[in-house]
Amino acid sequence: MHYDEIERRFPGGHDRWFAGGGVERLPGPTGESMTEVRQRIVAACEAIAARHAGERVIVVSHGWALAVLVAAWHGWDPVETFREQRLRFDNTAVTIFELNENGRRCTQLNCTSHLDGASSNNDGRA
Repeated sequence: MHYDEIERRFPGGHDRWFAGGGVERLPGPTGESMTEVRQRIVAACEAIAARHAGERVIVVSHGWALAVLVAAWHGWDPVETFREQRLRFDNTAVTIFELNENGRRCTQLNCTSHLDGASSNNDGRA
């Protein structure tokens, strides 16, 4: 459900959710809490990393889930990170983590250099 739909069906619900740090479930039938997203995205990425140890893999996600993952892997307080919106990711941005026996390291965060020089037409084609 889009945020506009949430606001229409649950007036003030989106703002309360943000103000509360995403601890409660986002209003609506499929709403998740930040904690639920964190558990799901961390578990998924760690399972992928374990299955593909030593390999290069690509994981595609939307910005909010990626921000929750980056915060978790950096050990940042999830509620404050969410409430303050410390991390925002641009559409099509690239973030790279290296995982090995020494741990995790973010080597690129929200990179959009692949868009340099890109132009857009009114019909949405690049």
